[in-house]
Amino acid sequence: PPLSFVTALEHLDRVREEVERRQAGFETAVRARLLLLFILLLRLHDAEGARVKERPTGAAEHVRRTCAHIQAHYGEPLELTALAGHTPYSADYFSRLFKRETRYHVAEYVNEVRIREACRLLDAGAASVSDVALRVGYRSIPYFNRTFRAITGASPTGWRRSAEG
Repeated sequence: PPLSFVTALEHLDRVREEVERRQAGFETAVRARLLLLFILLLRLHDAEGARVKERPTGAAEHVRRTCAHIQAHYGEPLELTALAGHTPYSADYFSRLFKRETRYHVAEYVNEVRIREACRLLDAGAASVSDVALRVGYRSIPYFNRTFRAITGASPTGWRRSAEG
C-alpha cells in the first residue's frame, strides 16, 4: 500500500494502545513502533522531496493549486471535471497529469484528505459519525464507512472508540 498520512496515524494509534495496555515488554514495543513511525515519516518526506524535484513547473503549479483547493474545500462536491475546469487541460489529461505529479488519482487524493479530516473530527468526539461524514463531503454514509475502513483499516465507530480509549 502507498505510504500515507493515515498510515502514520495508525502507527501512532498502536503506540497509544501499547502504552495503555502496559503489558510485559510494552516499553520495547513502544520503542519499536516509534522507530517504525520515524522511518515511515522519513520515507514520506523523501518521497515528497523526490516528487517535488521531478515536477515540471507549469503543470506542477496547476496540480499544486488543485491540491490546495481540495484541502480547503474537502466538504464540498469535488468532481474531476470541475477541478480540471480551473486549468487549461481537459479532464482526461488533467487526471493523468495529477496522477503523474502526486502518484494519486484525483478521487484517491480527495478521499485521503477527507478521511484525514474525518479522523481528526472523530478524535475530537463532538459530532456523530454521520455528521462527520457529511461535514467532510460524503453524501452516502455506507460509502463513507467503506472508504474510511479501506484507508484506515478501521470503521469510523471503531476509530472513535480507540481514540476515546
